Amino acid sequence: MDNVMTLSKPKEIKEWRGIVNVEDAIDLIDYGILLKWNEMRTLKKNFSDADQERIVRHFAYRLCERREMHLSAEIIVESLLIWLASSNNEQLIGSFLEEFFQQPGFEDACLTLVRIVLSIELSENSHVEDIFSMGVAMICELGRSIKSVKEAYPGVLKNPDQLIEQISAYLLSVSNQSNNCIRLSLLQYFGVIEKGTNRENFNRIVSRFGHSLLEHLFLLLFDKRTEAVALQYLLENLGAWLEGDNHCQKILFDTMKFYMLKKPERFSLFVNTTAEYALSKEWTGNERSQQTLLQHLCFLFEVASEVNHRGLAFEVVCAMMNFKDKPYFETVTNSTAESPVVKKIFREFLNTYLGEQNNSSSKLVNISSFRTTKRGRRPSFAKLENFGPIKQVNYLGNIPIVKAS
Repeated sequence: MDNVMTLSKPKEIKEWRGIVNVEDAIDLIDYGILLKWNEMRTLKKNFSDADQERIVRHFAYRLCERREMHLSAEIIVESLLIWLASSNNEQLIGSFLEEFFQQPGFEDACLTLVRIVLSIELSENSHVEDIFSMGVAMICELGRSIKSVKEAYPGVLKNPDQLIEQISAYLLSVSNQSNNCIRLSLLQYFGVIEKGTNRENFNRIVSRFGHSLLEHLFLLLFDKRTEAVALQYLLENLGAWLEGDNHCQKILFDTMKFYMLKKPERFSLFVNTTAEYALSKEWTGNERSQQTLLQHLCFLFEVASEVNHRGLAFEVVCAMMNFKDKPYFETVTNSTAESPVVKKIFREFLNTYLGEQNNSSSKLVNISSFRTTKRGRRPSFAKLENFGPIKQVNYLGNIPIVKAS
């Protein structure tokens, strides 16, 4: 027998199950081995957050490298989505995108990623909605990141506006989905991307699912277990909604009117919290959105007058007074005071309260009769550590809708 030198074969790894180090995970990505959902149960336990970050960064590296190899790119993207959806770690998406942006050919790979994610046919049927909604959330974050890079570092990206336009078109194509996680992601995305524009696509998605989504959010807002996250989402996205068209405003007003009458005490807390937030540095809307919010409050005062609810009227006026230093305040509130639908005693209360704030001596009505009589500490919404946008979506979107009665 001839003396033939034999080379030792590299270790063959055929599946993700049971691997315990980052190097094995990188090998599986390189070999094009598809990750399965049930394999993530043990993988999450085996890898620290830092290890998982290294793995998703390698996904980004290989995707950019193999962007023109369709099958290989699909396997990488599906494995990535399963990893992200199962881990439910918002920071991993940030790590993936950070690495993704640094790779050569990022712009071309970007559209490859978007096309695969939003048209993917998953190889397994389990957890399809979780995986797809995570994919949509990631693409939304990709679009927002491109906008941020464009604004912070002009000229770094070749065609950022074209990229954002193409991403928006793809995302609009999935806006007919009934999944609330997807809807919440799209509302966030178009709220940010179309800031300072005519909000054409934002208005379109609100027309499609805005009413049911807003009802879902308000139901969660008035549930003690979920109120903190629902409030955070509403405050962060209401500015965009208030910049929407008349149909957006009708949906918002109808929803607020319903819950004002259904949950007067908690709703009063909401409008006052929102009015204060609208004048803070965190507010994402513009001056027009603040004025629109004041107009909504004035219309809600009219509703309180119609149902003869003095406590509500007082709370709404307190919210209105946050805008007293704005140049449009007097014009807007005077219009309400002169409205024929406002009952006389409510009109007198509004005029007197506004006069009292301006140190007027006129006393047309006893203001104390409109104030709430409850004593003790003022109620407040539950507080929590701020959730990022994707964590908000995953939390709020996965709570089943319970119809209001």
